[in-house]
Amino acid sequence: MKLQAKTFTKTFTAIALSSVIATPIFAASSATPSDVSATTAAKSAGIFTTATIVGGVAGGPVGFFLGALSGAYLGEQNKNHERNKTALKEAETSLTSSRNEVAMQQRVIAKMQKQVEQPIEFLVYFPTGEDALSHQDSQRIQSLANYMTDNPSLRVRLDGFADPRGTDEYNNVLSEERARSVVDALVARGIDSRRIEYQAHGASMSMATAGDKDAYALERKVRIEVYSPKLTRKVAAN
Repeated sequence: MKLQAKTFTKTFTAIALSSVIATPIFAASSATPSDVSATTAAKSAGIFTTATIVGGVAGGPVGFFLGALSGAYLGEQNKNHERNKTALKEAETSLTSSRNEVAMQQRVIAKMQKQVEQPIEFLVYFPTGEDALSHQDSQRIQSLANYMTDNPSLRVRLDGFADPRGTDEYNNVLSEERARSVVDALVARGIDSRRIEYQAHGASMSMATAGDKDAYALERKVRIEVYSPKLTRKVAAN
C-alpha cells in the first residue's frame, strides 16, 4: 500500500508539474478578446496547479484532490477580484461622464438665463394711414407672447411712430393706435396688461427728407422692446 501511495503521489506530482509548465502557455495562447485576459487566465491556472502540488505532496491522493479544490476556489476568487475592479472602473467612468454632462447643462442654462436678461428689440411696420397688424406681424406677436409666457419676469415697452405727412394731431392719434394694436394682440394671447407699457410719438422723431417715400415707410412703425426689470435696476444702480 505504501508503495502504491508513493507511486500515486509521484504520478500526480508529475502531472501537476507538467500543468505548471503547460497550462499558462495554453491559457495565454488560447485566449480571445472576449475572455478575461491572458494574464488573468494564467494567474488562475498558476494558483490552481500550485495549490494542487502542495496538496498532493502533503497528503497523497486525498491531499491532491483537496489541493485541487482549494486551488479552484482561489482561482475563482481571483476572477471575481478582476471583475470587481473592471466594474468599479466602469462605474467611475460613468460617474465622471455624468458629472461632466451636468456641468455642461448648468453652463447652458446660465448662458440662456443671461440671454433672457438682455433686452430684445424689433420693429413692426404699417402701411400709410393703417394701424392693423399684418398676418406676418400677428405671427411674430404670437411668438413674442409665447416667449413672455415662458419668462414671466419679462416686460415689454412699445413706442408708436408716424411719418411726417398729415397734422400733428392726426399723427399722434395714429401712432398711438398702432401701439395699441400690439398691446391688444399681446393681451389677447394671455399677456397681463400690467407687463406692457406704451407711448405714442407721432412724427416728432421723424428724420425723413420731405418727399422721401422710402424713408417714410421706415417711420410708420412700432418699436417693441422686451426687457428684464431686474437688469434695468442693475443698470440704474451703476
